[in-house]
Amino acid sequence: MITERTRMVIITTPGNPDSMIMPEEVLRGVLDVAEEKDVWVMVDLAYRAFCFGDEPSYFSRPRRPNEILMCTFSKEFRAPGWRLAYAVADPGLVEAVNAIEQARVLCPSTLAQRILGRVLSDEKRLKELRAYYDEGRKKYARVAKLAFDALVEAMPKAIPLEPQGGFYVFFDASAYEKRSKVFCRKLLDEVQVALTPGLDFGMEGWIRLPYAPTVEKPELISEAMERIKSLLG
Repeated sequence: MITERTRMVIITTPGNPDSMIMPEEVLRGVLDVAEEKDVWVMVDLAYRAFCFGDEPSYFSRPRRPNEILMCTFSKEFRAPGWRLAYAVADPGLVEAVNAIEQARVLCPSTLAQRILGRVLSDEKRLKELRAYYDEGRKKYARVAKLAFDALVEAMPKAIPLEPQGGFYVFFDASAYEKRSKVFCRKLLDEVQVALTPGLDFGMEGWIRLPYAPTVEKPELISEAMERIKSLLG
């Protein structure tokens, strides 16, 4: 799929909407091909703090020459309203992007920058941050498992991907309705359950179930699944 017009390959891991983690050997192969073709590879690691099994080495290993690692405090701190991200990339590329960004937007939140500056320059706070990440990872893993199991019970004909990280259960609902937007609209209109149609991701027939909003109230997942069961009969 890489042609002479290709400039960059973008990979998201853990994925959105599928919550899958790319195997190390697959990413290594993509990087090898991209290096051969002189193409950048941007690896979007927005959900890297929410890996439910063994972390792949590319979460922490040194960056490859043609690799751009994109991360975000918005997800890592579980504060998605604060759009504050950072990149690990070639210094020359960072300088070029900064020049563009300075002309495009002024800056992220001053409050967020000051808070993060204090956190990242204090060893004690860094340890507390690691503990915060670890606690969040376990909490999200529990809710992910709950959502997956509840979906399997409520929709036995669905084909779900068991989340390996991230915030979502992605499942094939085409056995119930082949048109994902029709299915999601019916759920919303008739039982007030809001899911995302896979058509928005180029995956017709699939549905994205976000469990992050229910982390503090996991009982809402069970309620949603009971509503879905009542609709499907």
